[in-house]
Amino acid sequence: MLIYDSLSQKIRTVDSWVPLGENETAWIHVTGEQPKTLLPFLKNWVHPHPLVIENFSERNYRPKIHLFKDHAFMTFLGIRNLYDLVEFSILVGKNFVITALREPLPFIENVRRNFQDQPENMRHTGHILYHLLDELGENHLYSVDRIVEEIQKVEREVFDNPFSNDIGHQIFEWRNQIHELRRCVEEELEVIRRLRSSELPYVDEESGFYFQDLEDDFNRVLNAFDAFKEQMRGVIDLQTSLKADHMNSIMKTLTLVSVVFIPITFLAGIYGMNFEYMPELKWRYGYLGLWLIVLTIALSIITYFRKRRWW
Repeated sequence: MLIYDSLSQKIRTVDSWVPLGENETAWIHVTGEQPKTLLPFLKNWVHPHPLVIENFSERNYRPKIHLFKDHAFMTFLGIRNLYDLVEFSILVGKNFVITALREPLPFIENVRRNFQDQPENMRHTGHILYHLLDELGENHLYSVDRIVEEIQKVEREVFDNPFSNDIGHQIFEWRNQIHELRRCVEEELEVIRRLRSSELPYVDEESGFYFQDLEDDFNRVLNAFDAFKEQMRGVIDLQTSLKADHMNSIMKTLTLVSVVFIPITFLAGIYGMNFEYMPELKWRYGYLGLWLIVLTIALSIITYFRKRRWW
Protein backbone atom coordinates (compact mmCIF):
# COMPACT_ATOMS: atom_id res chain seq x y z
CA MET A 1 0.00 0.00 0.00
CA LEU A 2 1.46 3.36 -1.09
CA ILE A 3 0.28 6.60 0.55
CA TYR A 4 1.09 10.02 -0.89
CA ASP A 5 1.05 13.12 1.31
CA SER A 6 0.41 16.27 -0.72
CA LEU A 7 1.92 18.50 2.02
CA SER A 8 5.28 16.76 2.26
CA GLN A 9 5.03 15.50 -1.35
CA LYS A 10 6.42 12.17 -0.22
CA ILE A 11 5.30 8.56 -0.43
CA ARG A 12 5.34 6.03 2.35
CA THR A 13 4.74 2.30 2.19
CA VAL A 14 2.56 0.55 4.77
CA ASP A 15 1.70 -3.13 5.08
CA SER A 16 -1.83 -2.74 6.40
CA TRP A 17 -4.68 -0.29 6.05
CA VAL A 18 -4.44 2.91 8.05
CA PRO A 19 -6.94 5.79 8.04
CA LEU A 20 -6.04 8.39 5.42
CA GLY A 21 -5.43 11.99 6.31
CA GLU A 22 -7.16 14.86 4.57
CA ASN A 23 -4.15 15.48 2.31
CA GLU A 24 -3.32 11.84 1.58
CA THR A 25 -4.03 9.60 -1.41
CA ALA A 26 -3.56 5.83 -1.35
CA TRP A 27 -2.99 3.06 -3.87
CA ILE A 28 -3.64 -0.50 -2.70
CA HIS A 29 -2.81 -3.46 -4.92
CA VAL A 30 -3.37 -7.19 -4.44
CA THR A 31 -2.56 -10.16 -6.71
CA GLY A 32 -3.75 -13.73 -7.08
CA GLU A 33 -6.44 -14.93 -4.69
CA GLN A 34 -5.84 -11.94 -2.42
CA PRO A 35 -8.85 -10.01 -3.79
CA LYS A 36 -11.00 -12.18 -1.52
CA THR A 37 -9.02 -10.90 1.47
CA LEU A 38 -10.09 -7.40 0.48
CA LEU A 39 -13.73 -8.11 1.17
CA PRO A 40 -13.66 -7.50 4.97
CA PHE A 41 -11.58 -4.36 4.41
CA LEU A 42 -13.98 -3.07 1.76
CA LYS A 43 -17.02 -3.71 3.91
CA ASN A 44 -15.52 -2.15 7.05
CA TRP A 45 -13.63 0.84 5.64
CA VAL A 46 -14.79 1.67 2.09
CA HIS A 47 -18.46 0.67 2.34
CA PRO A 48 -18.90 0.19 -1.43
CA HIS A 49 -22.00 -0.72 -3.34
CA PRO A 50 -22.94 -4.44 -3.07
CA LEU A 51 -22.17 -4.82 -6.79
CA VAL A 52 -18.54 -3.95 -6.05
CA ILE A 53 -18.32 -6.71 -3.44
CA GLU A 54 -19.88 -9.13 -5.92
CA ASN A 55 -17.45 -8.17 -8.68
CA PHE A 56 -14.42 -8.53 -6.43
CA SER A 57 -15.67 -11.97 -5.38
CA GLU A 58 -16.37 -13.34 -8.86
CA ARG A 59 -14.45 -13.42 -12.09
CA ASN A 60 -15.29 -10.87 -14.75
CA TYR A 61 -14.60 -11.84 -18.33
CA ARG A 62 -15.48 -8.56 -20.03
CA PRO A 63 -14.30 -4.98 -19.51
CA LYS A 64 -16.93 -2.78 -17.89
CA ILE A 65 -17.49 0.17 -15.59
CA HIS A 66 -19.99 0.85 -12.82
CA LEU A 67 -20.38 4.41 -11.57
CA PHE A 68 -21.73 4.96 -8.06
CA LYS A 69 -22.26 8.00 -5.88
CA ASP A 70 -18.77 8.32 -4.41
CA HIS A 71 -16.76 5.59 -6.13
CA ALA A 72 -16.48 3.68 -9.40
CA PHE A 73 -15.63 0.08 -10.20
CA MET A 74 -14.13 -0.97 -13.50
CA THR A 75 -12.69 -4.12 -15.00
CA PHE A 76 -9.97 -4.35 -17.64
CA LEU A 77 -8.16 -7.37 -19.08
CA GLY A 78 -4.38 -7.59 -19.32
CA ILE A 79 -2.64 -9.78 -21.90
CA ARG A 80 -0.14 -12.42 -20.86
CA ASN A 81 1.69 -15.08 -22.92
CA LEU A 82 0.43 -13.58 -26.18
CA TYR A 83 -3.23 -14.57 -25.85
CA ASP A 84 -4.05 -15.24 -22.19
CA LEU A 85 -6.36 -12.67 -20.61
CA VAL A 86 -5.89 -11.65 -16.97
CA GLU A 87 -8.62 -9.81 -15.08
CA PHE A 88 -7.59 -6.38 -13.76
CA SER A 89 -10.10 -4.78 -11.37
CA ILE A 90 -9.99 -1.16 -10.23
CA LEU A 91 -11.99 0.58 -7.51
CA VAL A 92 -11.61 4.37 -7.46
CA GLY A 93 -12.80 6.67 -4.71
CA LYS A 94 -12.18 10.24 -3.62
CA ASN A 95 -8.73 9.58 -2.15
CA PHE A 96 -7.92 5.95 -2.90
CA VAL A 97 -7.42 3.53 -5.78
CA ILE A 98 -7.66 -0.22 -5.15
CA THR A 99 -6.46 -2.61 -7.85
CA ALA A 100 -6.57 -6.39 -8.06
CA LEU A 101 -5.02 -8.86 -10.51
CA ARG A 102 -6.07 -12.49 -10.68
CA GLU A 103 -2.59 -13.39 -11.96
CA PRO A 104 0.62 -11.31 -11.84
CA LEU A 105 1.49 -8.98 -14.72
CA PRO A 106 4.85 -7.16 -14.91
CA PHE A 107 3.42 -3.70 -15.59
CA ILE A 108 2.29 -3.34 -11.95
CA GLU A 109 5.91 -3.18 -10.82
CA ASN A 110 6.52 -0.48 -13.44
CA VAL A 111 3.69 1.56 -11.91
CA ARG A 112 5.07 1.04 -8.41
CA ARG A 113 8.55 2.21 -9.45
CA ASN A 114 7.03 5.17 -11.28
CA PHE A 115 5.21 6.32 -8.13
CA GLN A 116 8.25 5.79 -5.92
CA ASP A 117 10.53 7.70 -8.32
CA GLN A 118 7.99 10.46 -9.00
CA PRO A 119 5.66 10.81 -5.98
CA GLU A 120 3.77 13.70 -7.58
CA ASN A 121 2.16 11.17 -9.95
CA MET A 122 0.03 10.10 -6.97
CA ARG A 123 -1.24 13.58 -6.16
CA HIS A 124 -4.74 12.75 -7.36
CA THR A 125 -6.68 9.54 -7.94
CA GLY A 126 -7.15 10.59 -11.56
CA HIS A 127 -3.38 10.57 -12.05
CA ILE A 128 -3.06 7.17 -10.37
CA LEU A 129 -5.77 5.80 -12.62
CA TYR A 130 -4.10 7.29 -15.69
CA HIS A 131 -0.69 5.76 -14.94
CA LEU A 132 -2.26 2.35 -14.25
CA LEU A 133 -4.15 2.38 -17.55
CA ASP A 134 -1.15 3.82 -19.39
CA GLU A 135 0.99 0.87 -18.29
CA LEU A 136 -1.86 -1.48 -19.21
CA GLY A 137 -1.83 0.06 -22.70
CA GLU A 138 1.95 -0.42 -22.88
CA ASN A 139 1.42 -4.05 -21.87
CA HIS A 140 -1.01 -4.39 -24.79
CA LEU A 141 1.47 -2.81 -27.20
CA TYR A 142 4.22 -5.14 -25.99
CA SER A 143 1.93 -8.10 -26.69
CA VAL A 144 1.22 -6.63 -30.13
CA ASP A 145 4.97 -6.61 -30.88
CA ARG A 146 5.29 -10.24 -29.82
CA ILE A 147 2.34 -11.25 -31.97
CA VAL A 148 3.99 -9.50 -34.94
CA GLU A 149 7.11 -11.62 -34.40
CA GLU A 150 5.05 -14.82 -34.27
CA ILE A 151 3.19 -13.96 -37.47
CA GLN A 152 6.52 -13.24 -39.21
CA LYS A 153 7.76 -16.67 -38.12
CA VAL A 154 4.68 -18.26 -39.66
CA GLU A 155 5.26 -16.34 -42.90
CA ARG A 156 8.80 -17.74 -43.08
CA GLU A 157 7.44 -21.23 -42.41
CA VAL A 158 5.05 -20.80 -45.33
CA PHE A 159 7.98 -20.16 -47.69
CA ASP A 160 9.96 -23.08 -46.23
CA ASN A 161 7.11 -25.58 -46.31
CA PRO A 162 3.98 -24.34 -48.10
CA PHE A 163 2.34 -27.78 -47.93
CA SER A 164 2.33 -27.92 -44.10
CA ASN A 165 -1.23 -28.39 -42.81
CA ASP A 166 -0.16 -27.23 -39.35
CA ILE A 167 0.17 -23.66 -40.61
CA GLY A 168 -3.49 -23.47 -41.60
CA HIS A 169 -4.61 -24.88 -38.23
CA GLN A 170 -2.34 -22.45 -36.40
CA ILE A 171 -3.63 -19.45 -38.34
CA PHE A 172 -7.23 -20.50 -37.69
CA GLU A 173 -6.60 -20.68 -33.91
CA TRP A 174 -4.79 -17.35 -33.92
CA ARG A 175 -7.59 -15.61 -35.79
CA ASN A 176 -10.07 -16.75 -33.14
CA GLN A 177 -7.78 -15.63 -30.32
CA ILE A 178 -7.04 -12.26 -31.92
CA HIS A 179 -10.75 -11.74 -32.49
CA GLU A 180 -11.27 -12.25 -28.73
CA LEU A 181 -8.41 -9.88 -27.88
CA ARG A 182 -9.80 -7.25 -30.24
CA ARG A 183 -13.24 -7.50 -28.65
CA CYS A 184 -11.75 -6.96 -25.18
CA VAL A 185 -9.62 -3.97 -26.24
CA GLU A 186 -12.61 -2.43 -28.01
CA GLU A 187 -14.66 -2.67 -24.81
CA GLU A 188 -11.74 -1.25 -22.80
CA LEU A 189 -11.63 1.67 -25.21
CA GLU A 190 -15.30 2.32 -24.55
CA VAL A 191 -14.62 2.37 -20.80
CA ILE A 192 -11.80 4.90 -21.29
CA ARG A 193 -14.03 7.08 -23.46
CA ARG A 194 -16.67 7.00 -20.76
CA LEU A 195 -14.09 7.98 -18.14
CA ARG A 196 -12.92 10.86 -20.31
CA SER A 197 -16.39 12.16 -21.04
CA SER A 198 -17.89 11.72 -17.56
CA GLU A 199 -17.85 14.36 -14.85
CA LEU A 200 -16.19 12.14 -12.28
CA PRO A 201 -14.97 13.66 -9.00
CA TYR A 202 -11.94 11.34 -8.98
CA VAL A 203 -10.77 12.42 -12.45
CA ASP A 204 -9.73 16.07 -12.23
CA GLU A 205 -9.44 18.43 -15.18
CA GLU A 206 -5.66 18.06 -15.45
CA SER A 207 -5.64 14.25 -15.49
CA GLY A 208 -8.65 14.24 -17.81
CA PHE A 209 -6.48 15.52 -20.66
CA TYR A 210 -4.24 12.48 -20.32
CA PHE A 211 -7.12 10.13 -21.04
CA GLN A 212 -7.09 11.34 -24.65
CA ASP A 213 -3.57 9.94 -24.87
CA LEU A 214 -4.85 6.67 -23.42
CA GLU A 215 -7.59 6.59 -26.02
CA ASP A 216 -4.97 6.99 -28.77
CA ASP A 217 -2.87 4.12 -27.37
CA PHE A 218 -5.81 1.75 -27.18
CA ASN A 219 -6.87 2.78 -30.67
CA ARG A 220 -3.39 1.79 -31.89
CA VAL A 221 -3.82 -1.64 -30.29
CA LEU A 222 -7.26 -1.99 -31.86
CA ASN A 223 -5.93 -1.05 -35.30
CA ALA A 224 -3.05 -3.48 -34.87
CA PHE A 225 -5.46 -6.35 -34.21
CA ASP A 226 -7.43 -5.39 -37.32
CA ALA A 227 -4.18 -5.43 -39.29
CA PHE A 228 -3.31 -8.86 -37.83
CA LYS A 229 -6.56 -10.32 -39.10
CA GLU A 230 -5.80 -9.02 -42.59
CA GLN A 231 -2.19 -10.16 -42.34
CA MET A 232 -3.19 -13.69 -41.36
CA ARG A 233 -5.70 -13.77 -44.20
CA GLY A 234 -2.76 -12.77 -46.39
CA VAL A 235 -0.67 -15.65 -44.99
CA ILE A 236 -3.41 -18.12 -45.96
CA ASP A 237 -3.59 -16.56 -49.44
CA LEU A 238 0.21 -16.73 -49.70
CA GLN A 239 0.24 -20.41 -48.75
CA THR A 240 -2.51 -21.14 -51.29
CA SER A 241 -0.59 -19.23 -53.97
CA LEU A 242 2.69 -21.03 -53.19
CA LYS A 243 0.91 -24.38 -53.29
CA ALA A 244 -0.60 -23.48 -56.67
CA ASP A 245 2.79 -22.32 -58.00
CA HIS A 246 4.44 -25.51 -56.81
CA MET A 247 1.73 -27.65 -58.37
CA ASN A 248 2.03 -25.68 -61.60
CA SER A 249 5.78 -26.30 -61.60
CA ILE A 250 5.19 -30.03 -61.15
CA MET A 251 2.59 -30.10 -63.90
CA LYS A 252 4.92 -28.15 -66.20
CA THR A 253 7.73 -30.64 -65.63
CA LEU A 254 5.43 -33.59 -66.27
CA THR A 255 4.10 -31.94 -69.42
CA LEU A 256 7.58 -31.29 -70.81
CA VAL A 257 8.63 -34.87 -70.10
CA SER A 258 5.49 -36.07 -71.87
CA VAL A 259 6.31 -33.92 -74.91
CA VAL A 260 9.77 -35.50 -75.09
CA PHE A 261 8.36 -39.02 -75.02
CA ILE A 262 5.40 -38.52 -77.38
CA PRO A 263 7.45 -38.88 -80.63
CA ILE A 264 9.51 -41.66 -79.07
CA THR A 265 6.34 -43.49 -78.11
CA PHE A 266 5.06 -42.96 -81.64
CA LEU A 267 8.15 -44.63 -83.11
CA ALA A 268 8.00 -47.45 -80.58
CA GLY A 269 4.35 -47.99 -81.48
CA ILE A 270 5.09 -48.25 -85.21
CA TYR A 271 7.92 -50.73 -84.89
CA GLY A 272 6.14 -52.67 -82.25
CA MET A 273 3.40 -53.67 -84.72
CA ASN A 274 3.42 -57.30 -85.83
CA PHE A 275 3.27 -56.83 -89.59
CA GLU A 276 5.08 -59.53 -91.57
CA TYR A 277 6.72 -57.18 -94.03
CA MET A 278 8.59 -54.34 -92.31
CA PRO A 279 11.88 -53.76 -94.19
CA GLU A 280 13.51 -51.82 -91.35
CA LEU A 281 13.29 -54.82 -89.05
CA LYS A 282 15.76 -56.70 -91.27
CA TRP A 283 18.27 -53.90 -91.57
CA ARG A 284 21.59 -54.74 -89.99
CA TYR A 285 21.85 -51.40 -88.20
CA GLY A 286 18.13 -50.78 -87.81
CA TYR A 287 18.17 -51.05 -84.01
CA LEU A 288 21.12 -48.67 -83.71
CA GLY A 289 19.51 -46.30 -86.20
CA LEU A 290 16.28 -46.23 -84.19
CA TRP A 291 18.21 -45.31 -81.04
CA LEU A 292 20.01 -42.52 -82.86
CA ILE A 293 16.69 -41.16 -84.10
CA VAL A 294 15.18 -41.38 -80.61
CA LEU A 295 18.11 -39.61 -78.97
CA THR A 296 18.21 -36.95 -81.67
CA ILE A 297 14.51 -36.20 -81.23
CA ALA A 298 14.80 -36.07 -77.41
CA LEU A 299 17.89 -33.83 -77.45
CA SER A 300 16.34 -31.54 -80.04
CA ILE A 301 13.18 -31.08 -77.98
CA ILE A 302 15.13 -30.52 -74.77
CA THR A 303 17.44 -28.00 -76.49
CA TYR A 304 14.42 -26.13 -77.83
CA PHE A 305 12.87 -26.01 -74.36
CA ARG A 306 16.13 -24.72 -72.88
CA LYS A 307 16.37 -21.93 -75.43
CA ARG A 308 12.81 -20.86 -74.69
CA ARG A 309 13.57 -21.15 -70.94
CA TRP A 310 10.67 -23.47 -70.41
CA TRP A 311 12.81 -26.00 -68.59
